[in-house]
Order: sequence, then structure tokens, then C-alpha cells
Amino acid sequence: MRAWLTALICALAAPALALQLELPSNARQTAARDSVLDRVEIATAPFANGTVAAQSIDGPVKRRSYRIPSPGLTPLQLLAPLRAQVIDAGYETLLDCAADTCGGFDFRFAIDVLPAPNMYVNIRAFHFLSARDPDKGDALWLLASTAPDAGYLQVVQVGAQSLP
Repeated sequence: MRAWLTALICALAAPALALQLELPSNARQTAARDSVLDRVEIATAPFANGTVAAQSIDGPVKRRSYRIPSPGLTPLQLLAPLRAQVIDAGYETLLDCAADTCGGFDFRFAIDVLPAPNMYVNIRAFHFLSARDPDKGDALWLLASTAPDAGYLQVVQVGAQSLP
């Protein structure tokens, strides 16, 4: 009986993923949605020909959004320190683009963004990064956007699912 209960608690626990990003100290979480097993589409190319090319990855998923009081910062200024952490952790960049080069409105609505007010996306001021750990298969994507009084950040991390 005790082993069954332990297994159940472990299965319901939030997914543990290797990379822990260090966010700005004034970042305030606005939403958290975790899944023990889910499928995430990791964008690998800008919006083109009616779609966003993506890799599907199954595994434990962490979805987080944050509001960062940062008047005057650009989306790239919000994203750059996180991108450095991702690269330093050994991840390889899949896609790194700004609003227009990503595909603007069409790109934003083709990816799975948490709803407002948890995540705000300024169609003219956002930056997107997706990356994958070539050794473990874990992947993530980051979306940074700005409003006049704050920045917004969404982080989606997925651990590769090992199949027998």
C-alpha cells in the first residue's frame, strides 16, 4: 500500500526539468501550468506558407509566465540574459527571431501562448527563442514582449520522453 501511495505522489508532482533559468529579481509569476506528460510543439522556423514549422516533443512540461516591471526595455533586453543561460547550459538554438522576422501576428497566434492577462504579447514588440539540448533531448521556448510599463515572459520547457 505504501509503495502505491509513493508512486501516486511522484506521478502527481510537478515535472522536474534540468535547466533552472535565473530570472530578473523583480519578475513576478502570473501563471504556472505543469503536465506530467504532454506534447509540446517547439517552433523551428518563422511563420511561412500558412504554418510554423515545429518539432513535437513528448514529456513532462512546465509552462510559466511572468510580468517584469521594466519600462523602456526592449523584448531582446529581456530575453538576452536568458538566452545566454540557455546557450551556457549546452542547448542549441532552433529559432531566434523578433516580431517581424518571426511572422508577426501569424506567428504569435500559431504558437501556444498563455492567455491574457497572464501573458501579454505586443505584436510589434516581441522576441522568440527555441532551443534543444542535443544530449538529453530536452527543449524549451521563450517569448518576451513589452508594454509601456512592463515586460512579459513565457517559458515553456519539455523533457524528452524516453520510450522503452
